[in-house]
Amino acid sequence: MKLTNNLIENAVLPPEGCDLAETLLRVEDCLIDQALERTGQNKNQAAKLLSLNRTTLVEKLRKRGMIVPRNGGAA
Repeated sequence: MKLTNNLIENAVLPPEGCDLAETLLRVEDCLIDQALERTGQNKNQAAKLLSLNRTTLVEKLRKRGMIVPRNGGAA
């Protein structure tokens, strides 16, 4: 599967099918990882690359256990 210009090329549905929700989560995780890597882990810049609010990105990271809240506050 190749992501180009916001389109996925060569995406092939396996004969046995797939779990679409899980596949979409994996794609989202991959894009979030790339955005954070590209921005040196800067959440503001990564969120801009993904056209997300920073708070939305932080919530996605929390749900995946990628960041832990500091004393119940925002990360």
